[in-house]
Amino acid sequence: TVGGEIVADGLKVSAYPNPYNDIVKFSIQSNVSGQAQLAVYNTLGQKVNTVYSGYIQANRSQVVEYRVPTPSPGNLIYILKIGGKQVTGKLLKMDK
Repeated sequence: TVGGEIVADGLKVSAYPNPYNDIVKFSIQSNVSGQAQLAVYNTLGQKVNTVYSGYIQANRSQVVEYRVPTPSPGNLIYILKIGGKQVTGKLLKMDK
């Protein structure tokens, strides 16, 4: 979902702004507590960066700011994993 929320199995992630320029903020919510990992990948499936790795408290919003490396890798895919669940979304590069 471009610019919206991705929801699956009690996990919710929203990324803004989307399309992005140089900084993206991810808002993460989960209905379970546990170790989480949020990573971004390029469109070839290669990991660009781990945006967040740590503990997520159930039913609390966690905001993570990500500074996109330069030169920009273009469109990105993000994957949040926690407790055996995962959700995936797309980040679109803003055209200048």
